[in-house]
Amino acid sequence: MAHARQTYGDSEPASMLPPLMFVPWLVLGATYGLLSSPTPDRFGAGEVLVGGLLIATVGLRALHKLASLAIPGGIGRDRGIADLMVVVLVLVVPLATGFLRGNRVEDMIRDLVPAVYFLVPLMVVTGAATPSWLVPALASALLVAGSGFATRHLLSGDFALNTFGEQTYFGSIDYFVLDPAVLFTGAFGLALFVMAIIESRSPVLILAGACLATVPAVAIGATVIRSQIAVLVIVGLFCMGRSFRISLATLFGMALALSALVAGYAVFGDRLAGLVELIGHKQQAVGLANGRELEIRAVWSEMTAGYDLFLFGKGWGGTIVHPLGLAGQEWRFVHIFPFYLLMKVGLAGSILLVPLLLRLAGTARFLLVSPEVPLTERAMALGCIASLSINLTVSAGFKMLGLGLVMALLLALFARRRSA
Repeated sequence: MAHARQTYGDSEPASMLPPLMFVPWLVLGATYGLLSSPTPDRFGAGEVLVGGLLIATVGLRALHKLASLAIPGGIGRDRGIADLMVVVLVLVVPLATGFLRGNRVEDMIRDLVPAVYFLVPLMVVTGAATPSWLVPALASALLVAGSGFATRHLLSGDFALNTFGEQTYFGSIDYFVLDPAVLFTGAFGLALFVMAIIESRSPVLILAGACLATVPAVAIGATVIRSQIAVLVIVGLFCMGRSFRISLATLFGMALALSALVAGYAVFGDRLAGLVELIGHKQQAVGLANGRELEIRAVWSEMTAGYDLFLFGKGWGGTIVHPLGLAGQEWRFVHIFPFYLLMKVGLAGSILLVPLLLRLAGTARFLLVSPEVPLTERAMALGCIASLSINLTVSAGFKMLGLGLVMALLLALFARRRSA
């Protein structure tokens, strides 16, 4: 068993892992969360640094995966070939479609970069041959990026900590809080906090969970992102229900958790009441769908105008006349992920991504129900699931690097458990 741990996945010596493998991913997360933007208006120094670090991390992993396919009978060779074929087809075919439809080169680049982000898991996760260092590397990158974006959002000109629960949700031009790494960090920290109190009562884990969850949760609450607030509440309730066992130790842990909730309400009760009131105001102002149903109608009406559009989409760089924009304003994206795919890559391209989405769903189920998954990995899985549940449905986080890293982490967790 000891030998298996040392040679698990790739064969790098254990002593070389932290400096050679772990650090570049940590620097990637720090650079992305502190110096870059999830959706930059233009490419600056921060984006150039992120691009270079992606080459040093994701690029090298992709080359390693490609090289492993040359070994006949290698572990996961068929899956690896299929993954790389999907990457090539999803990137190249819509690009060719965009050129044929006369889309602007600038718009094509702005679509192609997020497409590369989305395909990160297919480039870095190698099934049973996934290296053991990849899970902590991806997790650290996400936690640093998520904490960085949440902090920058709260420190921006539109927000202040002392207005939490009173801050209006109109007028913000910062999108830091929308990166999937922020929701992952908040949900992971919350899950770790609740499960550590109930199950392990480890002061280190309890403190770590509280520290990780606080800033992202405040940023999400201050921005009144209703879907993400709901997901965080569900994660907390799920952890309490999942961790509950009839025993004296568990009852003591539940008492600690309830005491923490009561103490938190005593300190922040007025602010939380203000937040609930703001959610009600937002509900009245924009409704539950917040214009998403208009986006669905706009995409569907354009994509069903011709068989070629329905099958292959408008390609990278394709636009629609957005129903919520100014008269005649064209938009490169919509918030509903399936309709974004229909718009860009059509039905054919969407079908190519179905196996990846099904793999993510199966992985999530395994990590939640498997009894041998450690507490910290369960918390990571819940953080990934929380982030994916929002950013693959009603949020435009699927265009951001954070989502690719979240998907890669979920698949890497599964690979680690299956190979343990």
